[in-house]
Amino acid sequence: MQDAKWGISHHYLAGGTLDNAWYQITDYNEWNNYVNGFDVDDYADKAAKLGYAYVIFTITQNRGYLSTMSDIYDLHSPACPSKQIAPGCITQVNSNQADYTPNRDLVLDLAKALKLKGIKLIAYLPSHSGDRWTGTKKKVPYPDWFITGFVSERSQAWGANIAGWWFDNWFKADESKQKLEAKNAYPVADQLAQSARSGNPNATISFHAGDEHSFVPKDPHSQYTSGKTNELPKAPSSKKVITALDTKVQWHGFTYTSDGGWGGLKSSLRYSNTDIANRVKQIADEGGLITLDVAINPDGSWIADRLVQIQTIGNTLGTTSDITYSGLELINDNDPRIQYSEMATG
Repeated sequence: MQDAKWGISHHYLAGGTLDNAWYQITDYNEWNNYVNGFDVDDYADKAAKLGYAYVIFTITQNRGYLSTMSDIYDLHSPACPSKQIAPGCITQVNSNQADYTPNRDLVLDLAKALKLKGIKLIAYLPSHSGDRWTGTKKKVPYPDWFITGFVSERSQAWGANIAGWWFDNWFKADESKQKLEAKNAYPVADQLAQSARSGNPNATISFHAGDEHSFVPKDPHSQYTSGKTNELPKAPSSKKVITALDTKVQWHGFTYTSDGGWGGLKSSLRYSNTDIANRVKQIADEGGLITLDVAINPDGSWIADRLVQIQTIGNTLGTTSDITYSGLELINDNDPRIQYSEMATG
C-alpha cells in the first residue's frame, strides 16, 4: 500500500447507499443479470490506461445481495417474504430460503482481470447485514457464521487474487464484545483478521472504527488507516500514523468524488479535475495514499466525465502517460459550437 499512491473504489450495490440507490433492485434475476453483464476485461483495459494501482470493490452492503457466490451465505439466507412484498424473490433449490448470491463470482473474475494488468483488488465488507426489501441496515452484529464461515470461505476461494480487505464500521460489529477492548482484547477483529488471511496470509487489512478513528486505528491488525471522510483530505504531515495502540501504519484517505455521495452515479462531480488531481499529487508526494470512490454503471462501464477526471489524476501523478480520456473536452448540448440541423421526413 505504501507504494501504491492512489486507488479507486466502487460501491457496486443492489440498492446503493441506503436509499440513495443508483439502481434499486429487489428482484433476483435483475441483480443476477447485472453481475453477469459486468465486462471485467473491458474494465481492466480502462483501469490500466487510467493509472490507478488498486480497486476497493464491494462484496455486498445494504440490500444483502452479493457480487460473489457463497454456500455459507446461502445457508443462512432468510426466507422469501410474501409475493406481495417481493414478487421477484427466488428461493434456493429444495429450500424456502431466498437466493441472494449470483451464479457468477464477479469479485474473483474482476480480480483476475485486473491482476493481468498489475492492478490489485481489495474486498470491501460492511459490519452489518442488509435488509433486502427496504435497503436499510439491520441493527445486528456480525454473526459467528459470517466471521468464521463466510469470510474464511471467500478468502480461501480467492487466495492471493485478493490483495486485502477493508472492513466498514467494525466498531459496530459486536458492541458487547468490543467492551473487552479495555482489557486489550479484540475478539471480533482477531477473528476477522484470521478469517481474511486464511486464503492469503499476506492480505492487507484496515478496520474502520468510526469517523473519529479514520486516521487513528484502534485495533491491532490494521496496516493502513481506514481514512473514511466526506471531504477531500489534506496532505498528511507524515506517511506513517501512530495508532491508539502506539503502533505505526500507512496513512490512507478515502472519500467520494460524486455530489451524490458514495456510489452516486446520477450527479455531478464534486471537484474540478485540476483541484482533485493536485490534491492527490500532494498526498502522494508526502508519502500518503488515497482512495477515490467513483460511481460506475452496472455493466462496469464508466461515465465520460469520470474517465476524464480519473485519467487527469493519473497523468498528474505520472502513473499513466495515456491521454485517451484526459484529452477529451466535454461540452453541454447547448454549447454554441454545436450546429444542429433538421432532418426532413416524409
